[in-house]
Amino acid sequence: MGDGERSAARYRARVTHAPATGLFTRYVLENPWPLVVLLGIAAIALAKLGTDRDGRRLVGGAVACVLAAAVVFLTAWMVTTPGEHARRVTRALVTAAEAGDLVAMRDLFAADASLHLGSLAALGLDRDEIDRGIDTLGSQHRVASNTVTVLRAGPIDANAAVAELGNITTTASSFGPVPNAWLLRIERGSDGVWRIQRLSCTAIAGRAPSSRPW
Repeated sequence: MGDGERSAARYRARVTHAPATGLFTRYVLENPWPLVVLLGIAAIALAKLGTDRDGRRLVGGAVACVLAAAVVFLTAWMVTTPGEHARRVTRALVTAAEAGDLVAMRDLFAADASLHLGSLAALGLDRDEIDRGIDTLGSQHRVASNTVTVLRAGPIDANAAVAELGNITTTASSFGPVPNAWLLRIERGSDGVWRIQRLSCTAIAGRAPSSRPW
């Protein structure tokens, strides 16, 4: 078993946090702006020095920095990572929950999605339980306000990622804001659409849930 396979196996054993994202993925594919800005600053500095000193190599270095910045930006624009797909689906779920759009929420889940308590590796409940939870957001647990405190995601492989979501939520049934934490395993289906395959409630008001969160 190679290092990558051992790392994936260790992650699958705990599945209580989103997996780590590599530096290349983080700063080139998902968030290229810091590197693009640094290359832009380097290009300006080299161009100025080259002009002041009549240095062709410095000017050539400035051109190279501009080209490198363009390549980084275009690469990030053309590639959507599994983590980005996971964050997009998670944001869509939060938006739909806040708006009470139950149909949109259901559409974000795979037909055989499951609900888990404490960890994505815990024994799961079937899709019907997720649908019952969604139904409560249109009635007794309607969202009055919500603030996202954590949203990060990392890949499992090319077709799956895990998102880590934290909120502070006030509902029609709560006595004030309640912090809550979730994990979502999001996978690309055979139709190419990314959907939530596993949903795990990891904490409600700072405690691991011992029963259904709704």
